[in-house]
Amino acid sequence: MSDVQDSDKTLENVIILLGITPTDSEKERLTLYIDHAEQAIILYLGRAIRVQSLPAGLDYIVENLAVTKFNKFHNEGEKSHTEEGLSFQFSVNDLAPYYPDLQAWIDGQSNTTRGATAIGW
Repeated sequence: MSDVQDSDKTLENVIILLGITPTDSEKERLTLYIDHAEQAIILYLGRAIRVQSLPAGLDYIVENLAVTKFNKFHNEGEKSHTEEGLSFQFSVNDLAPYYPDLQAWIDGQSNTTRGATAIGW
């Protein structure tokens, strides 16, 4: 696998995952969600190891977090949402399902000083 993919490729992948043709404002929102996801991952990893940018191989987490945030739009802060018989359950911390993956990445680094601790996103 090559270095971290560029932001255009990440945005393209998120749009494919969503299966939409986004408006300009939706693209702007998705770009912001991608940026926030990268920052959350870097912050989480930074509690255990010094990182300046998103490490290679963790792009899929950014993409999945951006999709999750996009799907929560207008429902921020809710734990669940029901509309016409359709029900959604939202995680309080969208990064939590990826803690094992992030910890595995941390454990694979030779200069790890300590394990990371949970933070919300």
